[in-house]
Formats: sequence, C-alpha cells, structure tokens
Amino acid sequence: MLYLVDEMYKQNGRTISLNFGKIISYTKFNESKTNEEWSKEIKEHVYKIKTDKNVVFE
Repeated sequence: MLYLVDEMYKQNGRTISLNFGKIISYTKFNESKTNEEWSKEIKEHVYKIKTDKNVVFE
C-alpha cells in the first residue's frame, strides 16, 4: 500500500500547502513539563483539531 508515495509523485512540480490548526508559539514550551509531557499535550491537541480546527493550545 504505497498510496501516499503514488500521490506525491502525481504532485511533482506543484506546491502543496498543509494547515493543521492555529500556530503554537514556542514560548508555550517551558520547563514546567518534561519533553514527554509536552509531547503528550501536543498529541492530545492534534487529535482535538480533528473535530475543531479552531481549538487553541493551552
């Protein structure tokens, strides 16, 4: 199943734009959590975007 590869070759020479919700500022990521905790927060946020593209990362 190499559908993605096939689709990418069909788009050769074209510009592809991807948007996944609002931008998350780097200043949100401080020392209050470990890298693993931040990655879990990001994962949960990305899954929320599926149902609400305007969800804000807090």
